Amino acid sequence: MRLLAPANSIAEAEQIIAAGADEIYFGGVTTIYSNYPTPAKGWTVGEKNLSVQEFRDFTSYCRRNKIPIQYNVYTDCFSDDVFNKTQLADFFAEYLKIGIVEGVENFLLDDIGAIMRAKRLHPQMEICGSFLFDIINVEQLQFFKALNVSLVELSPQLTIGEIAQLSKNSPIKLGLVGHLNCAAFEGACYIDHFIDYENEILPIGLPCKGNFKLDNGKGLTKEGTWLDSTLSCSLCNIVSLMDCKIEYLKIPGRHIDYSLILEWTKVYRYVIDYVKNTPNKSKEELHKKILGKFPNWRLWCRLNRKKGCLYDEDNQIARFYVGK
Repeated sequence: MRLLAPANSIAEAEQIIAAGADEIYFGGVTTIYSNYPTPAKGWTVGEKNLSVQEFRDFTSYCRRNKIPIQYNVYTDCFSDDVFNKTQLADFFAEYLKIGIVEGVENFLLDDIGAIMRAKRLHPQMEICGSFLFDIINVEQLQFFKALNVSLVELSPQLTIGEIAQLSKNSPIKLGLVGHLNCAAFEGACYIDHFIDYENEILPIGLPCKGNFKLDNGKGLTKEGTWLDSTLSCSLCNIVSLMDCKIEYLKIPGRHIDYSLILEWTKVYRYVIDYVKNTPNKSKEELHKKILGKFPNWRLWCRLNRKKGCLYDEDNQIARFYVGK
């Protein structure tokens, strides 16, 4: 199992390699449609708007350190008419070419049209399917196999049992986002964080973090953060995920404080290595070891959350919700 973590500069790459990442994913897109990098403006790449030369230096540094790069190219879905009038299709192709020329190992895409365009541009390109495809069944895996996609990230909403079943029948390799990843369901958060009160926009905080009660009308009540799709932590399930032959766990967070990314990477590196070197550990033993080694990890521990989340084997709360 490989550990993927983000880096958007050589300085960040140095730190994340030292923290234990096996592979770097380069946050390759907020620029492509929201900021329109064009030949006239000068192409920029990634979250920190690297120039093409800076990106070339970045990829060279990673190659010298034998660290593969995944080029994340998130795309907005537009009609052909919009694509043609705005030259977005050309910009998308040029953006991909920057990665191709620099020898990027694989490309993460999140749109079927983008996959088809990429394959026409470079038929031998290794493409990974993003978790934003919300892949939850074997038929979807077979579909992406037919597109010659080499790996897909499974939906963050799956339980360990469902992941195991898909792994057993999957025709292609599987990856997972392994840590906090809010707004994962269908790729976007539609919860309004503001209200309009007497023509004044007022912040109402994060409704998804609040506790809500579910009542079946017969005296059975459950409380939890039902609107929160944050995954929390998957460390206690590393053993199960290795048994499922998951190719990689990805640490998300291209936009957040990099000190958090480094801390998460160090802890996941430690646990993955510990499990490899100390087999047959139960979840309870692993949980105790993690919190003994990293007491502050309680902040991320799923056992402190009142909800069914990604790696809940029984998924008791989710089953209660669906059943009622």
